[in-house]
Amino acid sequence: MPNQRKPTRATVERPATKPAATLKVLVVDDDPFQLEFIADTLRGLGVVDITLAGDSAQALQAQTRAGAAAPFDLLVSDLYMPGKDGFQMMGDLADAGYRQALIIVSGQDAKVLHSASLVAQLRRFRLLGTIQKPVTAEAMAELLRKLTGSRSVLPGGLAARRGAAGETTLALAARRGRRCPVGAHSGAVGR
Repeated sequence: MPNQRKPTRATVERPATKPAATLKVLVVDDDPFQLEFIADTLRGLGVVDITLAGDSAQALQAQTRAGAAAPFDLLVSDLYMPGKDGFQMMGDLADAGYRQALIIVSGQDAKVLHSASLVAQLRRFRLLGTIQKPVTAEAMAELLRKLTGSRSVLPGGLAARRGAAGETTLALAARRGRRCPVGAHSGAVGR
């Protein structure tokens, strides 16, 4: 009888990790303020290659353009969008061959986020987790660590450089010439 090895923790293959600065990220949200806020949060965490999509159709076009040769490493997506929602978009992207990492962000309740996480797993995405809006740099950093393998994604001095998370939101709102939405004082914006 041949010697059969059982898989052990040491022999189980883990997905490759990448530094945040080398990640290629697609962010999908129908709210332009949320889109820019999430992109700014990712930039603050060291991500430089960020593509923005305002709906599912734009996300699918971006993925098609990226192709198999240079797919996105990470998809950060809202769930509630007009037209095709995040659930339908996950199906379309899975059908187009996307199997990379996913972070779901939404203002929906925990039950909806749980349902979305189940759909993501069934579609074979590498689900890093869900973030209930308002999005914070700390929540995003915690999930990015799963992809980068780094103990800390937060650049040194982020708080000192950017001030409190609420100041970042207020500064972004001021730069966009918009009133800061409810929840901004706590460090992020919800919808």
